Amino acid sequence: MNVAGVSESEALQGASLMPILRGATPEDWREYHYYHYYEYPGWHMVQRHEGIYDGRYKLIHFYDLDEWEFLDMLTDPNELTNQFNNPDYLSIRERLSVTLEQAKLRYAVPTGIPAKREGVDPMQYYSTQRLSIEQDDR
Repeated sequence: MNVAGVSESEALQGASLMPILRGATPEDWREYHYYHYYEYPGWHMVQRHEGIYDGRYKLIHFYDLDEWEFLDMLTDPNELTNQFNNPDYLSIRERLSVTLEQAKLRYAVPTGIPAKREGVDPMQYYSTQRLSIEQDDR
């Protein structure tokens, strides 16, 4: 926010990138990225999920399906092989699982599974968005 000249707000989470842009990474800078994808059904048609990424490994939970993915981005940069059940990665997966839970606490992610978006027709959503884009291109 300070790049744009806007004062910080306690309502927003996160930290300024300015020290990093100036070449000085803070000592307490996070070692992972937490994300949460809620947009289903919707444009991309990707199931809702949350995940943690530490620069090499990703642990992803598709909570509506109760399915997990674990990816090694160094050996599998195209994310084609789920290593979740591979015993060679067990300790790393367990570490990331703990990190995921800590991140959810840090960012005050509500507990439980968010309510599904009922009554949304994905094809209607897609058609509406496509029509809007086509009209904007004219």
